[in-house]
Amino acid sequence: MSETKQLAVLVIASLVLGILGLALVTAIPSLFEGNLVVDSYDAVLYQNGTLTEHYTYDVKTSGQYRMLYRSWEAPLTFAPTPIPSVEIISAYPPQGTIAYAKNDTGSVIVYGDSSGSISKSTISQLALTNEAGIFKPDYFNAGKYTVGYTYLLHPPIEYDSVQPTST
Repeated sequence: MSETKQLAVLVIASLVLGILGLALVTAIPSLFEGNLVVDSYDAVLYQNGTLTEHYTYDVKTSGQYRMLYRSWEAPLTFAPTPIPSVEIISAYPPQGTIAYAKNDTGSVIVYGDSSGSISKSTISQLALTNEAGIFKPDYFNAGKYTVGYTYLLHPPIEYDSVQPTST
């Protein structure tokens, strides 16, 4: 076989392997996904410390989940505090769900269509501390659910002591 034919076979084999690899990279992850995935996540952090997040959850099996949430390692608060924390300002649940937040002390607030103290009590029992999410008492049906949150971040600020200079 001539060098030209060998080179052509090598190029064609490389292209076939590349296309096959690309197909596997796009197909394999969907085979290992569970019944619930975050389909999309958008976040914007403003200079004043405001953080807006939008999660789109893809529930693939009906009747399995009734809480879709995110948790914080920092204390989640409902008002400004003197310690580093994440202050939740608002939440925008999809229709037919209740948005909630459970702060670092275990208190719960709900946003949107609240179905009374029964839901708030259930959320209080099931939610983790420092958690924000959406709740559907009769479980989520298969489909996509988008929720938005607005937070004000209060990060720890470290600084060196400044000694005044004499002139």
